[in-house]
Amino acid sequence: MRIGVVVPTYNRQRLVLETLESVLAQSRAPDRVVVVDECSTDETVVRVREWIAQRDGTAHWQVAALPENGGVSTARNAGMALVGECDLIGFLDSDDIWPPNMLERVEEAAETSPQGVAYVVDRLNEDSTRDREPWLQRFDFLEEHAVERMVRLGCPGPSCVVMRRASLAKVGGWDPEVRYMEDFDAMARLSLAGPIVHVPGVTIRYRLGIGLVHGEQKALSHSVEDRGLHRATAVERFKAAHDYPGLSGERAFCWFRAGRSAYRQRNWAECRQRCVRAMRIAPWYPRPALLWLRATVRSWFAPSRLPA
Repeated sequence: MRIGVVVPTYNRQRLVLETLESVLAQSRAPDRVVVVDECSTDETVVRVREWIAQRDGTAHWQVAALPENGGVSTARNAGMALVGECDLIGFLDSDDIWPPNMLERVEEAAETSPQGVAYVVDRLNEDSTRDREPWLQRFDFLEEHAVERMVRLGCPGPSCVVMRRASLAKVGGWDPEVRYMEDFDAMARLSLAGPIVHVPGVTIRYRLGIGLVHGEQKALSHSVEDRGLHRATAVERFKAAHDYPGLSGERAFCWFRAGRSAYRQRNWAECRQRCVRAMRIAPWYPRPALLWLRATVRSWFAPSRLPA
C-alpha cells in the first residue's frame, strides 16, 4: 500500500516547516510528499526547498509552485495529481501537526477496513487567539449518517483525514468552485461512495489562529465573513446537487445559525429572512421562531446595521 501526502501552503514560510517536521517524523514514512505553493509572495518556496534539501528521508518529496492562486481546492487537486498512483492520500494543512503514528495507524485501519473511502482521526484544538485550554474533538460519530452528523456536530478538517485516492477521484476530487466549507463538500460526497472509518488512538494538533499569532497567512475560515450563511448555502448546494433525502432538521439548524450570525451583526431584516427559511423547512423547530421574535423586537428599538 502506497501513501501520499499533500501539503497546500500560502505565505507560511515558518509554519509549514513545523508541519513538514511532523511528516518527516512519521513511524511509517510516506511514499510521496508534495508541497503545493499557492503563489506565495514571501519566501515559502525557497524555505521549503532548502529544508527538503538539508534532510535525509526526503528523496520522494517535491515542491510544486502554482503560477496563480486558484484556492486551496485547486492546490489539493494539483497535489493529488502529482503524488502518482498512491492508494491513500493525506491532505495536511500547513499549520497543523500530525502525531508520529498517524500514517502507521491509518495504514493498519485501511488494511483492516478496506471498504472505507476515508479514515478519520480525532483532533486536539489549540486556539492561539484565546486564553482557553485545548479541547479534544472526536469524530467517531461519522461512521454512520456522516452527512447529517457533519452538519450538526462539525466536519473534520482535511488534516484529520486520509482518503482513498480512487474514491476521491471517483467523486470528482476537491471542487474549486467551493471556496469555503470545501472540507464538508468533499467529505459529504465521499460518504456517498462508502463508509468513513474512525481511527482511534490518534490525535492531531489543530492549531487555530496560529497564522495570525506569527504574522503569517491567516486561515481561510478567518477570511470569510458571515460564515453561518456560507455553511447553510453549502448544505443546500450539496442536497440539491445529489438529491440527498432528509436533512430537514439539519438544514433548519443551519439557517437558524445563519440567522444568529445576522442577529449578531444587528442586521434584523436579514436575520428574520433566514429564520423564516428555517421555519419553512422545519416548522416544528422552535429556535428560529424565537430568534425571529427577538430580531423583530430589537428592530423596533435599535437601528439595523446594514452590511457594507
